[in-house]
Amino acid sequence: MITQELINNHVNELFGQNMHVKRVQSLSNAGEEADLEKTIKANTSKTRSYSLFRQGCIYYQLLPNMREEWAAPLMNNFYRYLKSHRIYRRVFGIL
Repeated sequence: MITQELINNHVNELFGQNMHVKRVQSLSNAGEEADLEKTIKANTSKTRSYSLFRQGCIYYQLLPNMREEWAAPLMNNFYRYLKSHRIYRRVFGIL
């Protein structure tokens, strides 16, 4: 099982603090694309309830215990966002 500590250590080691903010926002975009925003909203408003950063932080906190049917599309979209950034292609291209 993925723990919050494992995620924190991995993200901080790989990306550092500045890149962490951008990745949290990418996680938020991935969640919106996977239509997961409705799972964290407390109301039925059609407009955004949280900023992209806050929404990404929520997904980040929920990820270790998230249902598989929600986590899989979120992580697939997040991976696609990472692949679209040149620096990540260069760093992780050999993996």
